Amino acid sequence: MGSKQHKSRKSSFKTNKSLNKHRTRKRITAEKTTIFKLFRRREKKEVKKVSSTPLSGRRLWLFRLIAITVVPALLFLIIEVTLRLVGYGFPTHVTVKCQTNNRESYCSNVKFSWRFFNPDIARAMDPFVFPAEKTDRTYRIFIMGASAAAGTPDGAFSFGRFLRVMLNHRYPQTDFEVIVAAMPAINSHVVLEIAKDCARHQPDLFIVYLGNNEVVGPYGAGTVFAPLSSNLTLIRLGIKFKSTRLGQLLTNLLGSLGTGDTPKVWGGMQMFLDKQVRADDPRMKIVYRHFQQNLQDICRLANIKKTNIIICTVPGNLKDSPPFASNHRPDLSGTEKDKWDELYQRGVTFETEEDYSAAVEQYVKAIEIDDSYADLRFRLGRCYWATGEYDQSREQYVQAREMDTLRFRADNQINDIIREVAGDKTSKGVYLVDACQVFEKNSPHGIPGGELFYEHVHMNFKGNYLLAATIFQQLEKILPERIKREATRGGPLASEEECARYLAYNDWTRKKTAEKVLNEFLKEPPFTNQLYHNEQIERKEQE
Repeated sequence: MGSKQHKSRKSSFKTNKSLNKHRTRKRITAEKTTIFKLFRRREKKEVKKVSSTPLSGRRLWLFRLIAITVVPALLFLIIEVTLRLVGYGFPTHVTVKCQTNNRESYCSNVKFSWRFFNPDIARAMDPFVFPAEKTDRTYRIFIMGASAAAGTPDGAFSFGRFLRVMLNHRYPQTDFEVIVAAMPAINSHVVLEIAKDCARHQPDLFIVYLGNNEVVGPYGAGTVFAPLSSNLTLIRLGIKFKSTRLGQLLTNLLGSLGTGDTPKVWGGMQMFLDKQVRADDPRMKIVYRHFQQNLQDICRLANIKKTNIIICTVPGNLKDSPPFASNHRPDLSGTEKDKWDELYQRGVTFETEEDYSAAVEQYVKAIEIDDSYADLRFRLGRCYWATGEYDQSREQYVQAREMDTLRFRADNQINDIIREVAGDKTSKGVYLVDACQVFEKNSPHGIPGGELFYEHVHMNFKGNYLLAATIFQQLEKILPERIKREATRGGPLASEEECARYLAYNDWTRKKTAEKVLNEFLKEPPFTNQLYHNEQIERKEQE
């Protein structure tokens, strides 16, 4: 009996214990459910509250600004750093570090122009090198410009080389570094970038001889390279972008797709034969505006660096370099064109017979019908020269250059801009050398020609000497007093013969240079299209 009761109590205890556990679990589950429901209800209220509160206008615009600026900038930075780490791309400065005689130096960067030209046709500067550390006895000069400043056809006889000889001759105690940072086919858009880099190297003087390629160089109106844009800011942003590795990558990708009409092989001046630009072309105003702004910015950069700057007007061959191309005025009627042709051919006949007065009469009548044909202007100038009317001759030669539709020479407007930019700014370290006036004074009857030039703009030995001597006279006035006090030689300026001896210029180099001009320039288009071309070739061959 007792055993049965004991078993009954034991069974009852187990049942109660199991029931209590079940109730406890149920209570805990109910509490968890209640808490979860309360949490969800509160969460929904908060979400509803947040979603019902719109972003303020300021926050929204801040978010948009971050999305369109910070995010792309970070992406660009990541790509740029990655490309640099893997060694993609090329350096874009004018100078790169190098070692010479166990000391750190800077030398010319042969890839600098890749930003502006297809690498297959890119031009390069004549090699130069200078020490990274500038001593107290050093006077550092950078010469900037295009092919005429570089000394084409032979950089060994550029005006910069003459200038160094003159300076060393007069001031032997000073170490003059004359660095010619110039190259063919470039214009002020490129030279501004050159000036920015040269400004990093403690310059004492900038010399700028620039203006022949403003139309045909990169971003010009008659270029085959980077096309003209009316917005100078966009041009400069494009140049800056191409200095980045990402910019170089995208440029190469576009190039591989064959986009654009940039030449793949260097063809010299004949590449521009179908890029004629009239003097009254509206795009010329853009060219002049860009040139003026670039030149002003070069001067401003020099001023910031407390560097003197000499800018030169740019003379050209007026008398012995006929126009490269001529075009009639657009509104010339068929009847007028026939009459013009008749008068022009009569003039040519009289000129061939050396009846220059009769030729002048016919040419003047033709000009009354159409005064924009460059060849007509040049023929008239030559006839005036033959009759001894030199003032009229000079006027027509100048107009022939102005009307030339292949614009490889600085025109009057370019030189007027140079004079305007220089102005009366000597207090700011800006000095003008009016090379045009000097060349006129040193030319027969004030008309520069073959006495000073090989062809259209490139100066011969005498021309480079004359330009260097003119610059020297201005440079000597602005040299620091410490250099002037150390001059041990007074006397006259180093003569042309002395410069020839120092630069190893002799009959052999004259012959080689003349052959290069003849074969690489005058016997190729567009020179072959010039008036009196056969006479010019015969003259050079005899030379």
